[in-house]
Amino acid sequence: MCQGDLSTCGTNLSTAQGNLTTCQGDLGTCQANQATCNAGTAGASDVLNGQTFSSSGGLGIIGTMTNVGQQNVTPGTAAVALTEGFHDGSGSVAGDPDLVATNIAGGVDIFGVVGNLVGASGCGNGVIDAGEDCDFGVLNGETCATQLLFGDGLACTPGPCLFDTSGCSATRYEDTGLGTVIDHQTGLEWQKTDDAGGLTDKANAYTWTADGPGGTAPNGTVFTAFLGGLNGAFASSAASPTTGCYAGHCDWRLPVVEEIHAIVDCTLGQPCFDQAVFGPRSTTQQTYW
Repeated sequence: MCQGDLSTCGTNLSTAQGNLTTCQGDLGTCQANQATCNAGTAGASDVLNGQTFSSSGGLGIIGTMTNVGQQNVTPGTAAVALTEGFHDGSGSVAGDPDLVATNIAGGVDIFGVVGNLVGASGCGNGVIDAGEDCDFGVLNGETCATQLLFGDGLACTPGPCLFDTSGCSATRYEDTGLGTVIDHQTGLEWQKTDDAGGLTDKANAYTWTADGPGGTAPNGTVFTAFLGGLNGAFASSAASPTTGCYAGHCDWRLPVVEEIHAIVDCTLGQPCFDQAVFGPRSTTQQTYW
């Protein structure tokens, strides 16, 4: 009798130990799950209203995000704000089959559609209406110069038909930093003189002809040495571009008299060129091309 009770007790002990092992295993799993839960970073406002969840903020938290359901947007003259919250994926942005270029005044942009309607009043109709500076390519004779600027880049904005002076220059002369000056009034680029002792030194004197007194052929050093040097001593060709040309240009030439006249300013004294713009003058050379 006692032996039987002992055997039963041993069996119960074994079962208890097995249950303890299972319990410890479940506890370990539970602890791992709790660690995973605690790693969550969602807040109540991140979860739909009425739904429960667990995170580092606690267990069984109830979400507060508003369920706004369907959202429909009708475009207008002002931006349309969307309601903050959860959207269920339904709804739409209204469209209009009349939103085509031929129904919109020329140059007017509506939601990325640029109008090309001709004949309607307003910007883009080819007529300078009240309140407009211009209309597309119609500048009414205005230029950069009439805007007290330089260059020939005056344009008209496609809407609201106002002058665009970004293509003009605020100053006539622009020093390129490459030994040249661009004249925005004529569009010509001029070589500057310097004191470097090379081809463009202020003290250099070049001849028109090599044929002596009475000669007129253009074969002097101004062509062979000066222009030949500026142009890399090669004939410039678009099919076979040269390298080593002055300031990146291989088409240097002598100016014609009208071009020289355009930069003459004798209020500056002799020579009649602005040395601050075109470079220093020679103290001995009195004749300039």
